[in-house]
Amino acid sequence: LFFSNLMKSKGIMEFLSLSEQLLKNNLDIEINIAGNLQEDKFMSLKSIKKSFYSKFNPLKGKYKNRINYHGFLQNQNKLNLFAISDFFVLPSYFEAFPISVLEAMKSKNVIIITKTKYINEIISKENGLISNDLTEMYNYIIKLISNKKELSKIQNFNSIYAESFSHEVFINSISNVINDN
Repeated sequence: LFFSNLMKSKGIMEFLSLSEQLLKNNLDIEINIAGNLQEDKFMSLKSIKKSFYSKFNPLKGKYKNRINYHGFLQNQNKLNLFAISDFFVLPSYFEAFPISVLEAMKSKNVIIITKTKYINEIISKENGLISNDLTEMYNYIIKLISNKKELSKIQNFNSIYAESFSHEVFINSISNVINDN
């Protein structure tokens, strides 16, 4: 699952390259992409649309329903997509702390992200992979697909771990700091 704005800086083109490699392997997988196409400082909206569709359309033509672009999703549609996914991949160039990572963890997704300044603090070997190497991401996904026990262990860990970032935990933490002073 790729769930973010579809921008060069969010790594959508890298995600499509990774997806192509996974699909070529004839694995029983479904690739889902959700988000709005948007410009950033690397590519104009026109350029990202052209790049995205020039890569996505041939994959869709060849692999049919094994790769899907859902556009912008919210509310229950978004939650449903997270719920049917096993992996959340965000090969972003820059990230602080995207809520989508927490949503993916809560939905028992294994997290695969690129090394960025802040998000690396919540991802570890216990709940995913941090890598800037698409081959390493590919190998990690293949390894977990073929080891359902390890996949399930990480998914269950993420569901529990995500609770430590809930609103209630955050409010209690702030209250404790205020009350201690």
